[in-house]
Amino acid sequence: MKHSPFADDIGVLPSLSSQSSCIPYTLWSLFANASADLIMRSVSRLLRSPSRKIIWFGYTFFLIFFLLNTAVAEARLYYDKPRNVKPLTADISLPMNRISSKHYCVDVYINHRGPFKFLVDTGASLSVISQELANKLNLETVKRVKFSRNNSQFRGNLYRIPSLRLGSAEIYDYDMMVYPEPTFISYLKEGFHEHIDGILGIGAFYEYLLTLDFQHSVLRLENRHLTSNANTSTFDNSEKIPIVVVVFKDDKNHVKEMNFVVDSGSNEEFTLPPGIVALPFTKMRSQSIQNGSHYGEQTAAKEKIAANAYWGRKEFKEPNVVYNKTLYDTNVSFGLMGILVMEHLKITIDQRKRLIQIE
Repeated sequence: MKHSPFADDIGVLPSLSSQSSCIPYTLWSLFANASADLIMRSVSRLLRSPSRKIIWFGYTFFLIFFLLNTAVAEARLYYDKPRNVKPLTADISLPMNRISSKHYCVDVYINHRGPFKFLVDTGASLSVISQELANKLNLETVKRVKFSRNNSQFRGNLYRIPSLRLGSAEIYDYDMMVYPEPTFISYLKEGFHEHIDGILGIGAFYEYLLTLDFQHSVLRLENRHLTSNANTSTFDNSEKIPIVVVVFKDDKNHVKEMNFVVDSGSNEEFTLPPGIVALPFTKMRSQSIQNGSHYGEQTAAKEKIAANAYWGRKEFKEPNVVYNKTLYDTNVSFGLMGILVMEHLKITIDQRKRLIQIE
């Protein structure tokens, strides 16, 4: 069986730029130059003192520089969370369906059409829609973007979704990516004979308190925040995905602490951070597997170790770990904690307060 712990590669775009950014930049340049010329002509008549002219020129130059940078930044911006949401009048519980690749999916309605099957991926900040569905819905391309990963350049299209609905929860003006083939969507179709219409990144739930009860296959959305208690902890949100600390220990006092993304898009237990080529624990079993991602298939090593993993108060005995040195950029310092760890848990994520609760 093929395994694919890297559905969340869609979430982090280390080098993102827009081909359309040159158009707003040119327009702003023309506007700025014309404005500067008009301002200087008017002010030079009023300010006869050379020192005042220098001060005014410096102020004008700073203003133009600020406007240009704002324009370019806006041209390159993509939105991994909704611009607007419909306020919830009551909490929402939606069924999740587990597919043969071990992932969980929910029904999504786009522009009042559907339902469409989307995989729930807490390890991705940005959501993905299939090219087939984007064409079917006649979605308009927001911009053409390019990004790099593993010394390779890739291009894709960003589409803006006017309305996306899960149950009675509705979000507006949300951006989704279409990746060039082969994609993780096509990988699931070929490797597991599963058809999905897209991948729903965690950014889609930013304005809600998200609970994923994997044991009972329920997704819950609420209009409240988490409060700190014995079962909650803060998480690193620097990559716009939840990153937590996991500690590995064995009975020989060997300890290894590492950062992992809470990643329902990975169908493994633990995929180690890049650069980790060995652990100080006894190997109980070892095998070679195939990983699928947006960048093709790659071979990885999978081992069962004689140690336990600890996340908060939860203990995971003798987990399987996957080594993969080539799929990530080497400067990434975290691994993936996948669905095979979370399948018996209920996880609540408050992105706005950076709190996570496990039960």
